[in-house]
Amino acid sequence: MRQQEALESGSRDTESEKVISRRHLSGARRRALRTLCDDGPASAEEIADMWRDSTPRTARADLIVRLLWILEALDYAEPTETAGVYRATALGARALQWH
Repeated sequence: MRQQEALESGSRDTESEKVISRRHLSGARRRALRTLCDDGPASAEEIADMWRDSTPRTARADLIVRLLWILEALDYAEPTETAGVYRATALGARALQWH
């Protein structure tokens, strides 16, 4: 019985995660999170360097700092031991699956 309840609860949690991620992950936030997932921990400056060739307008560290702050508030990214460097969380990696 408890296993069934846990499965049903897990299913509801996943559904709510999907809804939340679709609502909160804009294109720019999703791209920043994808960069963290694909390329590992990075600072805003490092992400800007990676983006510079493809999207020079959004490859500004000051804009990326705000994206990282929002991703941290959503628990999709977290700071590392190195100041200013972030990594994706498991929740953040899961959120990308639904986009």
